[in-house]
Order: sequence, then structure tokens, then C-alpha cells
Amino acid sequence: MQELTVVDRIAKALPAFNFNSAKLSKRIQWLGKHISTPESVLIVGATALASQPFFDLYNKKTDEKTRKVSCYRTISKIIATTLTGFLIRRGFINLVKNNSVIGEEVSKTFKKFFTPSDATDFDHAYEKYQNGLGTILALITMIFTNFAIDAPLTMFLTHRLAKKTLEKDEKGGDDK
Repeated sequence: MQELTVVDRIAKALPAFNFNSAKLSKRIQWLGKHISTPESVLIVGATALASQPFFDLYNKKTDEKTRKVSCYRTISKIIATTLTGFLIRRGFINLVKNNSVIGEEVSKTFKKFFTPSDATDFDHAYEKYQNGLGTILALITMIFTNFAIDAPLTMFLTHRLAKKTLEKDEKGGDDK
């Protein structure tokens, strides 16, 4: 007999859950249709910004200056990654949508660059294809932008936010 994995054990321990409410099911479908990956990045970023910095700020295992600088770095990192993640995803999804055309004769070859060969009409599946391809291109690009944009922007924002805390330390003042 094959041994259960950790995920299998967790899934087996959880009770079965079905949506019996038509109202709840409609709301979930609406979210799935109207919230794309750029918007979900903003939601995750806002949630992180509302919670994560407090873990650093109230970590009693470190001194006050370290807590403050760590909090500023967390805020900076969340802002940088959320901003670049949103803009890059939105940009690539728009690039794919603007360069995938079905059913029209287009003189520019590039205008059909992202059009799938089996596309027949503008339906929900085609919109999902455009969003999916845009997201995939954005994720590939973000491998590089994490180093080219996110890291320098995080460092810049951290220094701007922590400037007073760091200046006090350099002058020999206390944090109190």
C-alpha cells in the first residue's frame, strides 16, 4: 500500500465542502470573470501592506532601530513588487489583446502575432487565452525585472523611509 503524502493527509482530514448557495456561487463566478491577475496582485499587495510591516515593527527579539528599518524595508518591498507586478502584468495582457485579432483582415503582420491558429471568434475562452498568455509573458519578464527594477526600487524606498532612523544612528542619538 502506498504511503499518503502530507497534502493527501491534509485533504483527507478536511471536511467536504460544497457551495449550496446560488448567490455565493454567482459571486465567486463574478470574481473569477472580473478579477484578473493584475488586480489580484493589487489585492495581495494591499493585504500584505496592511499586515506584514507589523510583524517586523513588533518583533521584540530585535532592537528598536532594527525593527524600524526592517519595517521600512518590508513596506518598500511590498510597494516595489506590487507596483512592478501590476504594471508588467497589465502591460503584457494589453500587448497580447492589442496584437491578437480574430476575424478581420489586418495589413500589419504584428497585429496578429499573438493570435492562436485555431481561434474562431471573440468568446470567453479567447479572453481567457489573452489573459493567460499575457500573464505567462509577464511572469517570464519578471524573472529579470526582480533584479533590474524590484531590488533597486526596494533599496531606494527603504533608504527614503528609514532616512531619519539611520541619521539618528549615525549622529549617535538614541531611538527613543
